[in-house]
Amino acid sequence: IVKFSIRHNAFIGYMRVIVSLLAVLLLGGGIANAKDRKAVVEKEVTEIGQDIRDAIISQDTKRLLLYAKRGITCVDSSVPFKEIKRDLSNPHSQLFLRLFGSGGAKEYFQKATDQKMRVDFMEVDGKERLDSVCLRYMSSNYGGENWPEICLYFANGKWGISEWSFFDCV
Repeated sequence: IVKFSIRHNAFIGYMRVIVSLLAVLLLGGGIANAKDRKAVVEKEVTEIGQDIRDAIISQDTKRLLLYAKRGITCVDSSVPFKEIKRDLSNPHSQLFLRLFGSGGAKEYFQKATDQKMRVDFMEVDGKERLDSVCLRYMSSNYGGENWPEICLYFANGKWGISEWSFFDCV
């Protein structure tokens, strides 16, 4: 009985390793095709886009900060996390007003009709990158030039904001 139990546990352990390796291959692209991986990423970033939208509507700055841990790119420079955190806690800052003030993102999301989200994958050398995307929040009652945009990157197992149209850095 002891031998069976040890062999059975070893077999279960081996099976877990095999299943883990298959999962890595499937998710990492060893087996699954690029179209399937792209669909998975598109679904994931759409959910993140919805979460960011909901955080803006509810003025949940803590949730927004979770996506801005590495700072935000702004034209040719970077806005550090500390500055973003400071600005989100200051109701008079440009970022706070652009997100939550009159005419800001919160108002856009509350008034926008027929809301849709478009996912655009970034391209490098003609190839789409699945770790770098931009989301456009489209609405039928706002012109395209007023549609908010957020760009995301994937690093260390998490998605974060790299750029967003709510931050006016000029």
